[in-house]
Amino acid sequence: LSSSSAASDVYKRQVLDRAEGLFKEVCDEGLHRKQAQRALRDIYVQEQEWLSAIATVKAYVRTTGEKQNKLIAHYYCEQAELDQKQGNVNGANKHLQLAYQHDAGSLRVNYMLAKQDFDQQKYLEALAYYVRVIELDTRFAAKALPKIQLCLEQIDNKRVQRQLEALFERLKKEGVYVTPLTQQIRDQEGVQEAKAYLEGIMDKQPGVEPLKD
Repeated sequence: LSSSSAASDVYKRQVLDRAEGLFKEVCDEGLHRKQAQRALRDIYVQEQEWLSAIATVKAYVRTTGEKQNKLIAHYYCEQAELDQKQGNVNGANKHLQLAYQHDAGSLRVNYMLAKQDFDQQKYLEALAYYVRVIELDTRFAAKALPKIQLCLEQIDNKRVQRQLEALFERLKKEGVYVTPLTQQIRDQEGVQEAKAYLEGIMDKQPGVEPLKD
């Protein structure tokens, strides 16, 4: 079975190599360049050759004038994940920054940058990205809030802490990400305080279930 699988992989690689060569020729000749570039990109994506996929998408942009920043940022994130698995920290840093340059409003990019900076003990930078993650999608607050708390414990910057407290207070009043904030209140102030907070939220959002003892 193993030899059969290996032979199948070799054959697949040969077919992809021939297809890649064919589409490159079409791209170079200018005939049906747009379609060939899309097909070539798909080959690189299938093989997880992300930098080649990025180069092909950039060529496609030059051909068509279409914006592909979100797709390019996505591929840079894929390459960064591959770098991380291979222990290439510098490569991951570089490709995440390039992803951010192409799509600064990407939830995935900001979350990956936050996690990366936190792991490297760059707490102030991580804090900024985690806050941005919550601003982009409050559903990620359950993951981001504990990390924000840990960042704040490491940062001796009262101005930053005041800004974060003001942000939390504003979002709290708006009833944003009820579950993690309720948990935080319960841990720090007790069940009764958490219940009181939830009662205020339920006035705005009747579908929210009360916190049980």
